[in-house]
Amino acid sequence: MYKKIKSINKKSLILGVISSLIFITIAIIFAKIPFLKGFTYETSFLLNIFLVLFIPLIYYLNSSFILGGVNLLLFFLFHYIFSSFLCQPIEGVLYFIIFVGSGYFFLISFIKFLIKIEKKTIVLSKDNNLNKTKKEKTDYNLKLTKSSIIKYFITIILILIPSIWSLYSEPQIFIYNIFWGYFHGSLYDTSISITPQLWWLFVWRVVLSIYFISYKKNLILSYISLLISLLIWIFSSQIGLTTDADIIAKKLGGVYKTENFTIYYSKDIAKINKNIELLSKEHEFHFMELTKLLKIESPKKLKSYIFKNSQQKKELMGAGNTLIAKPWQNSIYLNYSDFPHPHLRHELVHALASNFSKSPLKLASKNGWWPEIGIVEGLAVAFETPNDELTPLEKTKTLYEKKMLPNLESIVNPAGFWGKNSYYSYQIMGSFIMFLYQKYGVEKLKELNYSANFEKTYDKSLKELSNEWIDYIKILKIPDRFTEKIKEDFSKPPIFKKICPHTIEKLKGNALKEFYNENYGKSDEIIKNILNFEKGNYSNLFFGYKLFALKNEKIADFYKKSLLSFNIPKYMKNDILESDGDIYFKNGIYEKSEEIYSNLLSEEKAEHKIRSLYIKKIASKNRYLIDLALDLFINNSFDKEFVYYFKANKINQKSDFSINSELKDYIEAKTIASYLFGIRYSNKKDYKQSEYFFTIFDAPDNIYLKKEYLKRLIEIYFHLKDLDKLKNIANQLLPFYDTDGAKKQIEFYIRFLEYLKK
Repeated sequence: MYKKIKSINKKSLILGVISSLIFITIAIIFAKIPFLKGFTYETSFLLNIFLVLFIPLIYYLNSSFILGGVNLLLFFLFHYIFSSFLCQPIEGVLYFIIFVGSGYFFLISFIKFLIKIEKKTIVLSKDNNLNKTKKEKTDYNLKLTKSSIIKYFITIILILIPSIWSLYSEPQIFIYNIFWGYFHGSLYDTSISITPQLWWLFVWRVVLSIYFISYKKNLILSYISLLISLLIWIFSSQIGLTTDADIIAKKLGGVYKTENFTIYYSKDIAKINKNIELLSKEHEFHFMELTKLLKIESPKKLKSYIFKNSQQKKELMGAGNTLIAKPWQNSIYLNYSDFPHPHLRHELVHALASNFSKSPLKLASKNGWWPEIGIVEGLAVAFETPNDELTPLEKTKTLYEKKMLPNLESIVNPAGFWGKNSYYSYQIMGSFIMFLYQKYGVEKLKELNYSANFEKTYDKSLKELSNEWIDYIKILKIPDRFTEKIKEDFSKPPIFKKICPHTIEKLKGNALKEFYNENYGKSDEIIKNILNFEKGNYSNLFFGYKLFALKNEKIADFYKKSLLSFNIPKYMKNDILESDGDIYFKNGIYEKSEEIYSNLLSEEKAEHKIRSLYIKKIASKNRYLIDLALDLFINNSFDKEFVYYFKANKINQKSDFSINSELKDYIEAKTIASYLFGIRYSNKKDYKQSEYFFTIFDAPDNIYLKKEYLKRLIEIYFHLKDLDKLKNIANQLLPFYDTDGAKKQIEFYIRFLEYLKK
């Protein structure tokens, strides 16, 4: 008898050690993956998924709650040791408790519950001849059975089906599932925090675990826990664990119907209420253009959901910062933005593409089921609103020159597409699809969306088409002023290669909040905490330097010295020099600031930098512009009293201004001053006041200021609905533009205003 017990204990010990080694191994593997390092949301999410899939094996190795807790602690300890830090200690522990801790004990309790309700227990043994049948009496004697394993996997599949169906049939893209945990809905959302809904999920797991444990042991406790669990399930939509289209529409509150849209919008924001008519016309305009471009004869009516901000969108449907379409539902989901909405047309392309897709998801899909994300997003980028001075084709010309173009075959498939940063993948595929559209026409493009097969559609391999694309972009001519910015944008790592992305995003927000509250020491402390996560990432040092350069020289000096120890890009070095000039300017050493600004102007290529450097250079030798330049460029404030003083001196009377005004020493000063006020009021959306300052004098002589001056007048006359003046300004502006993307922006404004006039 003693030998038998000793043998059983030895076997249990061996199995327990094996289970511990499994948890330790996973902890170390996770710690070697940047995205999972330091206990992020994804660490806990994936460990929870592992538990769901392998809990029968884990139970077989170790069915003890106590030893299970030890294994979880071992995972936490080894992950911390091999990560060398926790992204956020408090939230990391909470994620671990909410996802993994509750998940482990819930799943083990459920396995025991399944075995309990069986009349017989078939004891699993390595030797099948030793199978026995016996009546269970205590939890200690509960043994895993084949029947309970089958029931377990049937259950987790059945429980997942309603969640998957909700993703398909309803707007929501988050999942709160008692077995599978919480999925926040988007790879691109870098801001995730502990929410009340996560605590509700935790409570739900705990009370249902209590029911499983107390089943047939404590009748009252089991009934109470079951009742609480049922109440959570019944009221899941009220507490935010589930949602549907009706709930979202009701919480948004506003409904606006047009010929082709039903627009649900957040009614409690005055700005949205004021601009809903313009927004609805923007919907119809894009709908009209896209249906013509894509040759869609009988398009379906669409639903558009406009959330007041990312936080509301995240709470109501998930993915706060990721704007999406669900083509199979003929619906799009956006956060509100002033005209022109930067993402509306992109999402409408997704929705309208459902008219030429055969898959259940109405997306370009291999074999009708597996979405080819490269084609899906490339199509939307190719036809979206021009938001940049360069088209995707023009951007890829720069990449070609810098030998940064990828093997196209590696980026079309989902793994390759998500293996790059989102901007890179979207623009590359947008460029390629734009090329296919321009060379082969829209019908072939629609056929590609239908089949998701390049060779079948174009009778050419993807490699052959890729070579044609490269030959096409070779001949494009792109100004070199965009090179540095394009290299920076396309070189950023994908989210999978970032360390603590959610934490860093949150900490940067906290640092900015403390900075604007003038708690510079606290802000500096937060940024230095960020540096601990990514010691080789000089962009975080640059973030700190730019923040403190003009506010706290002592703090800024640390970031400056640290930055200069790296081989930083040219634009960062120039930014540091410009900040040096700003410090001289702020301290009244104008000769030195003018010298620095002049030197930078001689090599700067980015137009927005040239404009600010030029103005600060003029202000350095013109004492009448010093206060204004300090306000707008150095202190980043806006002194309204100075505006009133400026207007009180009859700046609108050119003769008075040039002869009697304080600004008479420099003719440039009058145009620069009015230009700056025009810009500021344009930014504030006060278009009447902006027009006043822009038009009391002629355009600035400086070509870069004049170009921006004309661009702002385009925007002003659009909002003032003056088509004739807009066209006149457009004719003056077009000769300044040397890129296709910039010209398309102007053409868009004209087309839309003509549409409104009709």
